[in-house]
Amino acid sequence: RSSKRLKSSDNDDDNTLQKSLSRTLENFRCPLSLRLMVRPIAPGDDQMYDKSSWNEYVKRQHRDAHEHPNTVISPITRETIDMSKVYELPKPVLNTMKDTVIQAANTLSPGDSDMSDVEDWLVRYVKEEEDKVCPLCSLTRSMP
Repeated sequence: RSSKRLKSSDNDDDNTLQKSLSRTLENFRCPLSLRLMVRPIAPGDDQMYDKSSWNEYVKRQHRDAHEHPNTVISPITRETIDMSKVYELPKPVLNTMKDTVIQAANTLSPGDSDMSDVEDWLVRYVKEEEDKVCPLCSLTRSMP
């Protein structure tokens, strides 16, 4: 009988952890692509965006509206953003995000709705890491 209670408690703990991870993953979702962010940036409109989605948005906006190249309109607040103030999040924040997504990958079950997002993030993250070059390598590509 106590083993049944223990199993129930373990299931409750697993469910609580999965719910917590799901809520946390939602904070890492880009409002433009709705995908988990690999390289989050902060343009100054109190939002974070995935760098690749942001860059596509900026290209599209400049192409369609012929706006000044140093400014862009926020897709959320509609305020003008000075492109010189857009910055990538610091390494510790990126590491926290990465650790959380990896924890989710190790915790969520294959049928969980968040698991496909986590798998998509892992593929994009690994691809981006492969595109970087080892400092010992003679190839020239931009390092973060």
